[in-house]
Amino acid sequence: MTQKKSLFFFLSLTLLLSVPLQVASAQNLESLSDYSIKLAISPSHIEEGPSKHSIGYLYVLSKSGIPITSSSDVLISLISDDPLIASVPENIILKANEEYTSFDVTTGVLTGNTVITATLNSKTTFQEIHVGNAETHLPDDLILELNLPTDEMHVNSKMPFSVYLRNSDGYVIRAPFDINVNLEYEKSLAIPNSDVLTIKKGEYYAWGTLETHGKVGNTFLRALQSESNLDTAKSVKISSTLPTSLKIDVFPKLITAEVEKKLDIFVSVVDSDGNPTITPQDIELNFFSNDQYSVGDKLDDTMKEVKTVIKKGQFGYYLRQDLNLSNLLANNIVIGVSAEGYGIATDTFSTVGKSINIDNDKITEKDIQLFIPARMPSNATSIVTYQISTIENDDDDVDEEGNPITAETTDITDENKIILSIDDLGDGEFYPIQTNENYYADGYVKKLDVISGDNKLITVKNIGKIEVGNSFGTAIISSGQKVALF
Repeated sequence: MTQKKSLFFFLSLTLLLSVPLQVASAQNLESLSDYSIKLAISPSHIEEGPSKHSIGYLYVLSKSGIPITSSSDVLISLISDDPLIASVPENIILKANEEYTSFDVTTGVLTGNTVITATLNSKTTFQEIHVGNAETHLPDDLILELNLPTDEMHVNSKMPFSVYLRNSDGYVIRAPFDINVNLEYEKSLAIPNSDVLTIKKGEYYAWGTLETHGKVGNTFLRALQSESNLDTAKSVKISSTLPTSLKIDVFPKLITAEVEKKLDIFVSVVDSDGNPTITPQDIELNFFSNDQYSVGDKLDDTMKEVKTVIKKGQFGYYLRQDLNLSNLLANNIVIGVSAEGYGIATDTFSTVGKSINIDNDKITEKDIQLFIPARMPSNATSIVTYQISTIENDDDDVDEEGNPITAETTDITDENKIILSIDDLGDGEFYPIQTNENYYADGYVKKLDVISGDNKLITVKNIGKIEVGNSFGTAIISSGQKVALF
């Protein structure tokens, strides 16, 4: 048998969180770093001569490119490189809970190009515009343009858009007469404020507003100019921050097949994009399993004894389930959850046959595994499950007669084989080990600690403990207003 090397072990768990946080409501832009601003001046080619044009819009976009709202009024600075060509207000305000703000572009006494720049905190965006056009008739190489600031919207929101004509060189054409542009769309998801937009004589563009309903999905907006036989279309993805489905996490993934075992179950709600969100109403949960005898019956008993509900204003429900697994040695045991209107979600765990005590001579290396729900919103509560494990080393495997087992004499290709002992694992895989005493975060000898790498991002509310004869414990964490988007 391979000589075992003694190893000093002190259980200390540091939680350096990289949990992506999502925000389901108006943002505090002072604490949000991963966003951008978008300047939309459309059309970018406008007529010469002193005049005021209501063609400027500005949005704040999330990392995904979706317009987001601010929880308070924010001041945005504007500047033109050459105010004699075109000038803009020195400052504009994006009001709280509004998706965009608009501003006027005032043409001056000169023609030519100038750059308009917008600045919000450290974020900057700019766009070049051209003033002056001598065209007095429609060219042959006309192209109809439909301009949307973004191709993603939330439910129950509005977004301005414009239509205009340009030639193949990119120059926007002034209408020599009124030009009607018809709009086609899918009524069930979003509608424009008018079915027909008119580019007035002497103008370069016409503006409309697209408004979404309460449904999520993909829709389209199509613009047609019949006389010139021109058409163009854009697709729009409509998402929602309201919960649309469930997600379940079962931790840890390996536990011993013994009596009086526990399992962590965390159920959360996600929106149409799969991001965690907050529920505006109570959601009653129903649990089930593919193993009714050992797991399903226990879940049924729990649902009779306690209310398994994600409460209004929360994003998840935590259940520590007591189980008797003495007759259940299997892989991929399913635990599922369902809720009316939110569908079904499932996760799995597996059991191992032989229990290993933390002082077992076969243990040459110990480690800690962390199990954390992948994402959580700001100002929410979640869990961290931590498990003491040993790491399989194929070099120390022996058969029943004490002879070393080599890689050639063992079958490690069967992913579905039952795990009777640590020797059934592949090299480097983790196997749970049981404590021979309680591991607490306090007391005379501190054997357990859970630390957040950023207390403004995540706070550890309750470190928890590992009870004697078990391999894992559970900490309760909460997120702050500060967010991190990855």
